[in-house]
Amino acid sequence: MEQARERAEVARKVARDYVRFLRREQGPGRPITDDPLVWIADTVGNDVDVFEQGRLLASSKRELYDAGLLPRRLSGAVYREIILAGRPFYTREERIGQFSYRVASVPLQLEEGGEPWILSLPLVTPQRDVAATVADIERRLRLASIAFVALAAVLAQSMARRISGPISSLTDAARRIAHGDLQARVEPNSRDELRRLVEAFNQMASDLDRQRRDLERSNRLAAWAEMARQVAHEVKNPLTPIQLSAEHLRRVWRDGGGGGPEFDRALDACTSAILKQVQTLRGIVTEFSAFARPPAATLEREDPAALLEDVLRPYLAARPEKVSLHLELEPAVPAVMADRRLLERAVVNLVENALQAVGEEGSVVVRLRRAAGGEVEIEVADSGPGIDPEIRDRIFEPFFSTKTAGSGIGLTLVKKTAEDHGGGVRLESAPGHGTHAILWLPPA
Repeated sequence: MEQARERAEVARKVARDYVRFLRREQGPGRPITDDPLVWIADTVGNDVDVFEQGRLLASSKRELYDAGLLPRRLSGAVYREIILAGRPFYTREERIGQFSYRVASVPLQLEEGGEPWILSLPLVTPQRDVAATVADIERRLRLASIAFVALAAVLAQSMARRISGPISSLTDAARRIAHGDLQARVEPNSRDELRRLVEAFNQMASDLDRQRRDLERSNRLAAWAEMARQVAHEVKNPLTPIQLSAEHLRRVWRDGGGGGPEFDRALDACTSAILKQVQTLRGIVTEFSAFARPPAATLEREDPAALLEDVLRPYLAARPEKVSLHLELEPAVPAVMADRRLLERAVVNLVENALQAVGEEGSVVVRLRRAAGGEVEIEVADSGPGIDPEIRDRIFEPFFSTKTAGSGIGLTLVKKTAEDHGGGVRLESAPGHGTHAILWLPPA
């Protein structure tokens, strides 16, 4: 009995899955026919009949019904027990002439609320054949499951290799691009969506590389245009007083003052003005020349304390009366590897800026100390008006200046000198609280 129930359950499951599959593919209706029942009968090793509302719907042995050997209507006892009593399984003895056999019936429910079909299996096979058939089915199902799992594992491994390889290459190339190597490319080795992804990545990298070259070219042109404009502006400013002095001198001469005291005074004033402006022009030319072609640094071991004393000596002797200038040296500050000429010029720029910031009254302090990280720091602090935050971020840009006079490249040269020596420079300033310029270098 238990084997009959198991065989009926297998047949019901296969039939239900098949009907549901057909309904998904072909829509609702009555899709089950004799042909699928023949396949189901071969699968379970037993003939299968399906009845709807007590009438034969499909059979794996249609010829028995066509020949009149079997009735097309379901037994009333089976319909009563399965449909009316709601039993999940029922067996009944049936006869064909002198031959008797048992029929196992189970409900085949496909829709909620509707009357189920009845699936019947004539159990005409000997008991041992039934057990052997069921065992063979189970064995085949297990083998099929094992084969399916093995095939799925092989396919998954193959797909993982096909996907992870290009993804890993894309990750490496993206990392190289993030570090500035815009020549990074990935070789496409597939013909699916990953190939299109790789091609899109390579196109993006090419576009970025081209845009960077265009940007660099545009920046160079803009820098040269700005430099030309700045040079013209800076040179034009001293030329104006030179021209005015020369015209004044000529006018005094033509007015008959040649050789007289008035002409001598005009000559002295005008030549002084002209020489002063020529000196300004020479300084401008020197700064721009240093910016355009800075000399290569020749590093030697230098004592920063002695360097600062040499730089500040002339300032200490000739500072304005109401301006205080102090040098504070921390003991045991190590030597640095530096080009003395370049480093002196950088410190002079910082001191000049501080003196211009305080004007005719204020204080400037130059400090030498060793930072917590071991770096040697040169700080130039002034009591000037300070720098606005929006300007402070641009203070080291070429040609940017807060003063009406000057080339705007002094602090740019300071920054480049510090970086060429392996160090750096920073500003700490706030409006109304003065400015602290800190140049740091690594110890020798």
